[in-house]
Amino acid sequence: MIQEKWGEAAGQPVILATIENEFLRVKVSNYGAIIQSIQIKQLQDLDVVLGFDTVDEYTNDDTYIGALVGRTANRIGGGTFKIDGKTYSLALNNGPNN
Repeated sequence: MIQEKWGEAAGQPVILATIENEFLRVKVSNYGAIIQSIQIKQLQDLDVVLGFDTVDEYTNDDTYIGALVGRTANRIGGGTFKIDGKTYSLALNNGPNN
């Protein structure tokens, strides 16, 4: 596995890890577990993933393309959470949860 700094998001480094064998080369980031690329070596490195080339393109896109994790990775109980003492309310779209 090869790891390289791919850019930054929210002031944090984004790493792109490349994993490969004789058939495939897969690139995945630590930003939303985005699968950035899957290349099929026997087909002249054909990339079969719809995605972007840069971290900035992912951070400016609101569709979470390629991401295994969206805004939240689970339910948010009661549809609210606090950051620095401020309460944020979310849409209740999973029973009483977000």
